Amino acid sequence: MTLYWEKIGSAANEQLKQIRSLQQRKKRDESGLFIVEGTRAVQEAIQSDWELLFLVAADDYGQKTQMEELLRKRQQPYGRLLQVSGELLRKLGETQTPQGILAVVRQKYWELEQVLAMPGDGPLLVLDRVQDPGNVGALLRTAAALGAVGAVLLEGTTDAFSSKAVRAGMGAVFRLPVVQKIQPETLNRLRKQQKLALWVAALEGGRPSYQADLKARHLLLLGNEGEGASAFWQEEADGAVFIPMPGGMESLNVAMAGSLLLYEAMRQRLS
Repeated sequence: MTLYWEKIGSAANEQLKQIRSLQQRKKRDESGLFIVEGTRAVQEAIQSDWELLFLVAADDYGQKTQMEELLRKRQQPYGRLLQVSGELLRKLGETQTPQGILAVVRQKYWELEQVLAMPGDGPLLVLDRVQDPGNVGALLRTAAALGAVGAVLLEGTTDAFSSKAVRAGMGAVFRLPVVQKIQPETLNRLRKQQKLALWVAALEGGRPSYQADLKARHLLLLGNEGEGASAFWQEEADGAVFIPMPGGMESLNVAMAGSLLLYEAMRQRLS
């Protein structure tokens, strides 16, 4: 089956203008659509069961044949295939090196109660005002890889569906249920109703990670890059957990710290 790519040569094209508008979180929230950039993340989008509205490739994109093969194998229908110049493609997304391919996908939505009740014995990742999309994407990627059952992004955390976060996560949003803009009081009330323990990552105090009981289903909260977890969570959490650093460094990047804690939780479950 031959796939038809529509050739578009003008930035004034209505479809391209719609895609470009999704660089803004307000437009993503209003439309429910988001941009996926980069070969690996786009492959995840095509292979998922999420609604795929557009696939846009640069004229010189070298892996179009492979993408077409994935489209032919896709069980769900897909939208329009657009071909543009490399210059036009760079204007559509947020990253400076888009790898010649992007997709537009409709978000899936979960309720917080659904995510808290997801099957499995892995933890739920909670992000409290984490600002860098690269950190958010990396944490979602690690959480998906190490068996977390979902992620809760509290109010004030950057958008998991920004193209930078999706690309940093290599498309982890297609594998890990994510809820966003959750109020701390709401999460705290519901997790107590479900008797879910909550551990807060800390620089010091609490227990070293290897002494904390991370085998049982729990929530693991990571705070803002500069400030850590808010005072609310420091008071409400069931305990704090820290990563021993005998090498003398004062702190780790939040994505690295989260990765180590998620790995420790997986190690304890598997042991």
